[in-house]
Amino acid sequence: MQALDADQLTELSSALHDWWLDFDALTFARKRLVIPIQAEGQLGRLGWESTPKAFDCRLIIEGVTELRSEDPAKIGAYTLTQITEKDGLMTFVAEPNLVIEARVDAICVVAEALDALG
Repeated sequence: MQALDADQLTELSSALHDWWLDFDALTFARKRLVIPIQAEGQLGRLGWESTPKAFDCRLIIEGVTELRSEDPAKIGAYTLTQITEKDGLMTFVAEPNLVIEARVDAICVVAEALDALG
């Protein structure tokens, strides 16, 4: 699945809502941001979701010129809640308290391996 405009980005954000992302394994090189993601979490004894066993999918953002993140909790794995873009600034919000902002030349986001998950 990919997003090349605002409407497709809204669809992608909806499709990836509640997926896990691995902030600790995020990479950014040569204008390309790669965030490992995974749909399968586990339910803990107290009803809390725990981190997935493997982050075998990737969210790839092309054309990134600047990257900023706020990770005060420093827990590594977060559940993705929203992806937005306004005036060339893409914002990825994840719970419990993570924000990743990427300034981009244009919207170009690819979620790899979604088709393989069914």
